[in-house]
Amino acid sequence: MPDQIGDGHADVVDLRMVMRAALARLTPRQRTMLVLRYFEDLSETEIARLLGVRVGSVRSQIYRSLERLKKTAPELTTVREFG
Repeated sequence: MPDQIGDGHADVVDLRMVMRAALARLTPRQRTMLVLRYFEDLSETEIARLLGVRVGSVRSQIYRSLERLKKTAPELTTVREFG
């Protein structure tokens, strides 16, 4: 991650703080979907099975969650994987 934002430790710490604050603004379900997909690296199929929902629901929830993150924390769009 440091090569994506900047080279300093402070940049990584700032990014983590921004990410935590942004995730806190999501609903618990939205946060769960994003954490499972991007932090736990589960597939949409695995998430659907784990949560007992359809894959389409996982996809739409992830999409809406990412859109909400973009609105509440536009500084995250500088991260290559997010923007």
